[in-house]
Amino acid sequence: MTSNGLSRGNELRGLMAAILLATRRAPLLGWALVAPVALLVTHVSLRPALMEHFDTARFAEELARSPAAGVAINGYPYQGEFGFTARLTGPVEVLPEGGLDAWIGAHPGGLVISTQELPLGAPAGEAWLAGKRLRLFRLPDAP
Repeated sequence: MTSNGLSRGNELRGLMAAILLATRRAPLLGWALVAPVALLVTHVSLRPALMEHFDTARFAEELARSPAAGVAINGYPYQGEFGFTARLTGPVEVLPEGGLDAWIGAHPGGLVISTQELPLGAPAGEAWLAGKRLRLFRLPDAP
């Protein structure tokens, strides 16, 4: 119940009735009212699915502890998704095709985000982002 004693269903019916009445008197005014309401309803209903599909916070905690050795991403069209969420102070290096092994050898203790299974043990994190399964690997420190 709301503060005036009406249920949400009655409030929605009242809103729809007001929009219908406005539409009969001035069709342009009706559309001006319907469009924002439709946009808001669509946004609210799709938000959970979109957040699940584009949520970068899953890796943020691990990336926030980004090592001095650096962070690289492999097999994903990276567009700066993790920089703000993880508060990274350095860039994420986008590795070219075939450049993963060389980067791993040159950056002990670094982090690698990859769409592939890597022979580095269990991933420190795993999530779906924009239709791709990403795995976060923490590289071993130099001996």
